[in-house]
Amino acid sequence: MEQIITAANHARPVAIKILRTLPDQVEDVMQASLVKALSAASRGVGFEGRNGAGLRTWMTSIIIRESLIALRRHKSRPESRSIPFEDAGVLYSSETSPEHQTVVRDQLDRVTAGLTRKQRLMFRQLAAGFTAREIGLANGRGLANTKSMIFRARKRVRSLQ
Repeated sequence: MEQIITAANHARPVAIKILRTLPDQVEDVMQASLVKALSAASRGVGFEGRNGAGLRTWMTSIIIRESLIALRRHKSRPESRSIPFEDAGVLYSSETSPEHQTVVRDQLDRVTAGLTRKQRLMFRQLAAGFTAREIGLANGRGLANTKSMIFRARKRVRSLQ
């Protein structure tokens, strides 16, 4: 049980990053994630045997899922912040383990698999925290065109899920 709580605390920054527009929901998401993890562990359905994933990876995936559910429930999207791509918070932090970074990249790759190359690039830039204006400037497009492409990319991702 202590290991699950430690893994959850390690993944807390992921929930904070995803729920940056709903900071009051972070504790609720963490609690729901712990309840799910402890419930699964008590039933013997823990993280073992899941493609070699470790406890932190398993707990992080639960927290990511619960955070996204909270966003959908509140029909809110995280606001973009102007930060450099390589310093894009928890998802791209050098402080996170290589295993965690691989899991996040794999999840992002799965989500964006059905997008065009340009849409995938813009979606990744958006996930990294760039604003629509910054994405447009970086890709040589106007703001309206960039917003339109981002809208179509989000719509496509939702239709694929």
